Amino acid sequence: MPNISNEAFSLDGVELPSDFPYRAYEMEPHWERLVELGDEVVLERGEQLHAERDARFCYLVLDGLVASSSPGPAGLPRHGAFFLRGSLFLESNALSGLPSNTVFTALERTTLVRVARERMKAAMMADGDVFDLVISSLAHKFFSANERLRETERYDVRMRVYLMLLGFAKDCNEPLGDGWHRITFKLTQQMIGEMLGANRVTVNTAVRNLADEGVVDKRDGSYLVRDPKGLIG
Repeated sequence: MPNISNEAFSLDGVELPSDFPYRAYEMEPHWERLVELGDEVVLERGEQLHAERDARFCYLVLDGLVASSSPGPAGLPRHGAFFLRGSLFLESNALSGLPSNTVFTALERTTLVRVARERMKAAMMADGDVFDLVISSLAHKFFSANERLRETERYDVRMRVYLMLLGFAKDCNEPLGDGWHRITFKLTQQMIGEMLGANRVTVNTAVRNLADEGVVDKRDGSYLVRDPKGLIG
């Protein structure tokens, strides 16, 4: 870990959501109950699902890693969130029958379970655990979106970059000791900028400042983030 003083780095008044996933979703309770409801679909690295083409299905990540994105300014993609093993996506669109312009890209070879709307609704009515799983997944996304809006209003880009990295570290749950945590999936500065609505130069400056303050580092292609105040436990 870097031996850099972080005395100038202040987290006074800063809060991080603690009761729900932030931008990386995984392991919803009882997620195994959905495996038998659908068919397996394998996406190779770089292969995409286009939600606007069919709103009849939602997907459970059996293994692998998926990133969501949607059209941003000038048609460029804006990254949204990451979906890891045990997470569910497109459940709101499947249940409502409304298409989405979100695109889901496999960042590595990924196995999904595709669940049709009718089977999902029937399972929710018959099994309280499945009902709770779907409602929990929807609620996590709702509260996460609200939290991101709150951060935009309260913090500058530097702090928003730090909180994003810290939130990802919380979701990945890989502590390294001395307050350091590893983000277990590949994350680029371009992706960070697209998530925050900031350009790459601004994000690069923020990351360098955070590194100088001793709370962000990068090793073997993975971001490391330090939690000096124990915000994520």
